[in-house]
Amino acid sequence: MGGPDERSQVRSLPRDRADVLPLLAQVHSRLVDGLAGVAGGPCAAWGPDHADSPDPAAAALREHNVGFAWTLVAFPGWSLWDLHVGVVPHGEDVLAVGLHWHDSLHPSIPTAAVRPAAAAIGTAFHPLSGEHHADLLVLAWRTFTPGRAAQILSDAALDLALSLHAPLAHELTQPHPTPPRSPSHD
Repeated sequence: MGGPDERSQVRSLPRDRADVLPLLAQVHSRLVDGLAGVAGGPCAAWGPDHADSPDPAAAALREHNVGFAWTLVAFPGWSLWDLHVGVVPHGEDVLAVGLHWHDSLHPSIPTAAVRPAAAAIGTAFHPLSGEHHADLLVLAWRTFTPGRAAQILSDAALDLALSLHAPLAHELTQPHPTPPRSPSHD
C-alpha cells in the first residue's frame, strides 16, 4: 500500500525526523515483501502517504505536529488508524515496534487477540496520537548498520503482525461491543 518515494518523504514531515526516513523506507519495503504472500492478510502502510488524509486521526497528528515518519502493518477489517503494528520514532535515536490501538477502542479492544499481547508486553498511552502502545521492541537504531536495523525492526513487526492476524480475523466474526470504524486501510 503506497510506499516511500522522494515526494512522500518530504511533505508534511518535521525536519528533525528526516534522518530516520531512509531507514523507515527500508523497513517499509521489507514489510511489503514479507506480507506479499499472506492471502487476505495484513498490509503495510507508509506514513508519509497518509499525511494529507482527511481521517480525524491524521488531522490530530497534524494538529499536534506529531508527524508521519512511520510505517505500519494494518489488519483487514480494521481501520489502520484504529489498530496496527507500528514502527515509529521514540526520541532522537530510538525506533519502537509495537501494537498500537486508538483510544476509541479502549477498553473494548479485541480481547481474543490484542489484550493478551498487550498484557504480556505492557502498555503506555500516547496522548498526542491518542493511541495506546504495547512496544515489543525498542531499538537504538544508530548502533546498527542501516541494513541490520531494518532487518531487526521489520522482523519484529512481521512476527507480531502475523501472530495477531488470525485472532483478529476471528474477532471480526464475533459479536463486538464497539464495532471498528470503517475497515478501509486509510
